[in-house]
Amino acid sequence: MSYFHKLIEIGKENAFVYEYMAVMDSENRKYYLERALELSRNTKIRPKDYKRCSYIAFQSFAWREYDIALEYANFAYDAKPTNDIINLLGCIYHHNEDYDKALSLFHEVNANYEGLNPYVLCNISSCYKKKNSNKMAIRYLEKALDVDKNNKLVYYSIGLIHAATGNKKLAIENFEKSLEIDNNYEEARNALNSIKE
Repeated sequence: MSYFHKLIEIGKENAFVYEYMAVMDSENRKYYLERALELSRNTKIRPKDYKRCSYIAFQSFAWREYDIALEYANFAYDAKPTNDIINLLGCIYHHNEDYDKALSLFHEVNANYEGLNPYVLCNISSCYKKKNSNKMAIRYLEKALDVDKNNKLVYYSIGLIHAATGNKKLAIENFEKSLEIDNNYEEARNALNSIKE
């Protein structure tokens, strides 16, 4: 790390130096990421920058630095609009409660996957659920089940919608199906216990 500090001291700074420092130094992470962003904004993003920008976008999302994740995801998208990045952008907009923008991105990824990715279908469902369109939410979860009948997350998500709309019987059924697939699925176990109380 001292090598990178020296580069900064002698003015040989670039976005990568600050990004590396952000990964290595969690205490000063936000400062380093903001500095890296300033430099990146003034640089033309090229296809070769995709790996670096997408890595920092995903890391920033995991670190809950959502504004930084959004900018880096957009840099990565400009470099190469992959399904992973489009999906990440959808997740960031979902987190920011812009469900229409998130839906648009998730639908784009869904079309790219020809409707065969259960996790993207779950993301679409989650947007509809947040928009109080539970029928549409369940419809997309059912599509996810058509793709993967043994997906514990899908049954769990269906159970949550039924629980929220007061259909206790169907909620219990789906939580139990989720637990049949993975008996150690903590969230499903907790949801089942809480609805049975």
